[in-house]
Amino acid sequence: MSNSSEVDVAPSRAGDTGLGGATAPGLLAAVDLLRADMLALEARAGEALQVLTGDRLASARNLVHYLALRRRDLRPLQVALAARGLSSLGRCEGHVLATVEAVGRALVALGDGAPPRPSREPPLDVEAAGALLEARTRALLGPDPPGRRTRIVATMGAESSPMDVQAVVSAGADLVRVNCAHDDPPTWTRLADDARRAGAARGRPVRVLMDLGGPKLRTVEPPPGPRVVTWRVRRDALGAVVAPARVWLHPEGDSGPAPRGCDAALPVPGAWLDEVAAGDTIRLVDTRGRRRALEVVEAPGAGGRIATCDRRAFVVPGLALTVGRGAASRRARVGQVPATRGRVDVAPGEALLLVAGPVVGGPRRPARIGCTLPAAVRALRPGQRVVFDDGAVVAAVEACDDEGAHLRVLEARPGVALVGDKGINLPDLALDPPGLTERDERDLQVAAGLADVIGLSFISRPEDVAVAAGALAARGRDDAGLLLKIETRRAFAAAPRLLLAALRQPQAGVMIARGDLAVELGFERLAEVQEELLWLCEAAHLPAVWATQVLEQMTKRGVASRAEITDAAAGERAEAVMLNKGRHQARAVACLSDVLGRMQGHQHKKSALLRPLGLALADLA
Repeated sequence: MSNSSEVDVAPSRAGDTGLGGATAPGLLAAVDLLRADMLALEARAGEALQVLTGDRLASARNLVHYLALRRRDLRPLQVALAARGLSSLGRCEGHVLATVEAVGRALVALGDGAPPRPSREPPLDVEAAGALLEARTRALLGPDPPGRRTRIVATMGAESSPMDVQAVVSAGADLVRVNCAHDDPPTWTRLADDARRAGAARGRPVRVLMDLGGPKLRTVEPPPGPRVVTWRVRRDALGAVVAPARVWLHPEGDSGPAPRGCDAALPVPGAWLDEVAAGDTIRLVDTRGRRRALEVVEAPGAGGRIATCDRRAFVVPGLALTVGRGAASRRARVGQVPATRGRVDVAPGEALLLVAGPVVGGPRRPARIGCTLPAAVRALRPGQRVVFDDGAVVAAVEACDDEGAHLRVLEARPGVALVGDKGINLPDLALDPPGLTERDERDLQVAAGLADVIGLSFISRPEDVAVAAGALAARGRDDAGLLLKIETRRAFAAAPRLLLAALRQPQAGVMIARGDLAVELGFERLAEVQEELLWLCEAAHLPAVWATQVLEQMTKRGVASRAEITDAAAGERAEAVMLNKGRHQARAVACLSDVLGRMQGHQHKKSALLRPLGLALADLA
């Protein structure tokens, strides 16, 4: 190896086993060769292992042994060993050398040759490896939850009320996640306080995970749209109104939230509104010249009124509102309403310009969207792909000039629009951004005082783990855990080195961020990629968090699909499962808790557990 501080992880050629035949003498020779591979790679690891001691060194050695084991195609050997009633090496991640040496001793006992010399240092056995992973999981993610092994992480945001946080904790969430890429420090502080209060009320600790935004490429907020308020009504299949729109009329200057269930809010003069009572009809002509009527149904106090409307309308500042008729009518005009959020509508085949920084000026053709990292836009070349919003829009670069990168949209979900703060993935471009951005450094000032665990988003270099740990130590939080989020092609390729870097920290784990990984590596590869990361984490005895789109439909809509339940059940093999934000998150947490509790009786990691099977008791007569 060129650098003794790194571990060579290049795989051997597919199908090149070098393990000899499947005869009895050949089996022992093959097992001995695997053992020699492990010890040889360990010897070449150099400083990557020398800086570690105790159980951290034992885990690093086991990870190196596992990498050596997986350099060869073991399938012929596995079949031959299973045929002799021996371990096929298929579940040895946490205790690789001990398993290989045990198979070697079994082959010797069967008369296949002489035993190998014992290892200089006793390798971790099955029991010690399991205990080590469990201890590190408790240290990072908290104590074992009642009724299951796997923890549940619930993501909360500015829209999450204290009651929402309490609901997910009551449903079984063990950690509350706050994403520092969104919202602001006061919101993060409130959510962390809400989480700990909810845990105290339930008599169990709830830990706080705060993800730093990291060097993620995002869209820049497009220029705002027009100042207009609109509402819709619900109709059935025949066009009949099922439920009218509910509109909140409030005094100008009162920017408080509208009551729950309202579809729109209109600021109006307070003196005029004081004379509006329940039962009154407010008439208007909207921007399209359509006559509309608002029926006032509630006057809940604080100067506000709730009205219903059975037709859609578009209302702008200055539009006239009238109550009553003739000489008794009273008129007012709509006050200043906020501008609508800027958006860029896209469709397959259309042109799109990706610019460095914000978009300046009004709508133009082609449509344009900004990128938060100008260097990435300048580095793009024709033919490379640009993926927006976790695959909602896929485009290809056609040309590059001083304006930016000219794209052609290849795929777009129906009705999709690009807005600000959406992720951008460049799967064909190798970037080398810093592990901690300037914003991360600022956010860490707050997060260090609130979080039990800090998530390192878009980390891809081992040295960035030490940088993050040093930044936490400088803020007096060397006791905080680190969660390395593997979410890019580069991070996946560097996973063995990232795990070795994580083993140098007192508390660390890995999040398998399946959303960005799928975009970066291809959706068709996601299944094998997440498996490989789970195996590596188990080999390093580091807790893994299974994340992104778990029970997504249930979280958003309240009902899970069959495929979601199956996916959630597979999460039992990780030490924690993360749910994204959604209106029905508490229901999703309860469902996930039930699924994980059931599955742990049937499976642990890759091992099937043979609990009594109800079907086996069926009468066969």
